[in-house]
Amino acid sequence: MSIVTPCRPWLLAAALLASACWQPNPKTTGPPATAESHYSRLNVAEATELAVKDAARQGRDLQQYHPAVVSFSWQGTEGTWWVHFNGRVSMPGNHFAIAVDDATGTMQLHAGR
Repeated sequence: MSIVTPCRPWLLAAALLASACWQPNPKTTGPPATAESHYSRLNVAEATELAVKDAARQGRDLQQYHPAVVSFSWQGTEGTWWVHFNGRVSMPGNHFAIAVDDATGTMQLHAGR
């Protein structure tokens, strides 16, 4: 028994052609495009540095937290870096996040509950 049945060799040919022609676009970076193309102004290291400094300024002892986990999100045309800090001791409310506005660098602390 053949893996490719005689009535479907065109399907195999189409799949091979499609996979042979596909190449990643090395120029595509940043988040998916919205109505216009948008790219972040800050990078991960810069957003993390701003958040760490803001947390220290607000009296947070970062030795009591695991290393930051960073994510980025687009909301329409606005980009926000989310820098999350989870406490080393597992208990309710022992975490917080700092939202860093990509365009302005302004920050807002979101305390755990």
